[in-house]
Amino acid sequence: MPESARPPRGAHRPPGPKIDTDELRRRRQASGVPVLEFAPQVGLSPQHLWNIENGRKQPSAEALGRIARKLGCKPSDLLAKAA
Repeated sequence: MPESARPPRGAHRPPGPKIDTDELRRRRQASGVPVLEFAPQVGLSPQHLWNIENGRKQPSAEALGRIARKLGCKPSDLLAKAA
């Protein structure tokens, strides 16, 4: 990507699909792996994963893919359903 086409560092990205935090937490807990072990296995800090599970942050598409692969599901399985 040319330098001029890049958004400035810290620029706000448009919001992506929201994560179903309850589903993510349920699946991670069902895997039997605690946050402190699961997070580094998917390339996240435990604090960042905790923030995702508690709706304070949204994962990048790449992080969502890693989380879904580790849980044995599709990324779309972890997205909130439209009301």
